[in-house]
Amino acid sequence: TRDAGAMLTPGYAAPEQLREEALTMATDVYALGVLLYELLAGARPQPVERLSEALRAMDEEAPRLSERARAGGAAVAAARSTTAVALVRMLRNDLDNVLAKALRKAPSERYQSANAFADDLRRMLAHQPISARPDSWAYRAAKFVRRHRAGVAAGAVAALALGVGVGAIAWLSHEAAQQRDFALRQLSHAEAVNDLN
Repeated sequence: TRDAGAMLTPGYAAPEQLREEALTMATDVYALGVLLYELLAGARPQPVERLSEALRAMDEEAPRLSERARAGGAAVAAARSTTAVALVRMLRNDLDNVLAKALRKAPSERYQSANAFADDLRRMLAHQPISARPDSWAYRAAKFVRRHRAGVAAGAVAALALGVGVGAIAWLSHEAAQQRDFALRQLSHAEAVNDLN
């Protein structure tokens, strides 16, 4: 018998596969990430065909999805019935972050299962915060606003109307006080004239 070596497809193999290390669910996540990347950008993160090319590119980080789509330009956008600018806008931010996490070189930094990967994709599609991005108040607020545009817009209009109403009441109150003071001065002046007569 003879050892035939590793069974893999070089363009989709995770770095640990190329190094013939232990394979985990994170290895499958890497392959799924490459496949999704290729479907969206029109090219694999590392365009390699041979095992020797894959071994040389194994430690290079994949370009961001939006950068690869930008490099593909009009051809990739036309295949998706959109413009290059619109395609890059659609692919950057959360989708960039999800795929970057799926394609990390270290298996421990990737999603630990296909379900975790799919969950982040579902959350992204539902405009909810994802785990592949650092959490912050501004990020959560932006996601909330994106999910509840109509309610937030109605609330903003109501707050604006309330602010305008309060401002108008304050201005009218100030005007009334000035008119009252003027009337009291006129009354005092009239009483002084009457006292002289």
